[in-house]
Amino acid sequence: NVVSGHLGAEGNALTLTFENVANRLEFLGPGTHDFSVEDEAGSVPVQKAECIDTNSVKLQFSRTLSGSVRVHGGYGSNPSCNLRDAETNEPILGFYGFTVSR
Repeated sequence: NVVSGHLGAEGNALTLTFENVANRLEFLGPGTHDFSVEDEAGSVPVQKAECIDTNSVKLQFSRTLSGSVRVHGGYGSNPSCNLRDAETNEPILGFYGFTVSR
């Protein structure tokens, strides 16, 4: 489950932290399509996704995020799901409309 999201000082990166991770998170492929991000200007494509801790990922964008930011992960009828527990191969629990704090 995603439990927190924080924008970086520059506003063009976002860190998501998850709970109940059995071992450690790892992307099995490019994670740029695992998440959808929206701000007041619309959809913001993820340029880079990387695991930065056992239970955290960092998403980077080509522009600064503005206003209210919402994140969707593992969402949709056939979502991309490269982010998994490295040992158990379990994907993250999908979520929609997670609001990020500033």
